Amino acid sequence: MHASRSADTMIVNGLRVTTLARTLTDLADVLTPSALQLAVSSAERKGLIDRDRLAPAPGRRRVTERPHLFTRSQNERAFFALCQVHGLPLPKANQDVHGREADFYWVEHQLVFEIDAWHTHGNRRSFEGDRLKDEHYEDHGIRVRRVTDTRLHGEPDAVAARVRRALGSHP
Repeated sequence: MHASRSADTMIVNGLRVTTLARTLTDLADVLTPSALQLAVSSAERKGLIDRDRLAPAPGRRRVTERPHLFTRSQNERAFFALCQVHGLPLPKANQDVHGREADFYWVEHQLVFEIDAWHTHGNRRSFEGDRLKDEHYEDHGIRVRRVTDTRLHGEPDAVAARVRRALGSHP
């Protein structure tokens, strides 16, 4: 058990409980970095927290450290590794971009990269939904590039070259 400041607690159904932000801070001590990242990303996607307002408790590791690494899949982690190995700027992952969630987003370049895997995109509904999502981004002046997980893992140098070209062609 730990002592919490009153600002870190609230009353729910007559019980004093810690806030979600404080709970995530406490979890930073016991979860693996990837599990913590998943918890923070999930809470942020649901609109329950604002990652930028999270602050570490004294003597604790920061919950938001390396926010660009908040990924949910092996493909997303592979994409970040590819960016790091090839010296590319790191994008934000799973970000809300004009009301749609982008796999990867470089704000300063107005560029979205989406990773498509057959097991998650191999049906008509996903195919059509992806096209609508691309149109939505483009209507907001955001460029979209897609790459398959097969190419990501099988042709990483070609994918990195494509990312570099897209980043370099920023208007």
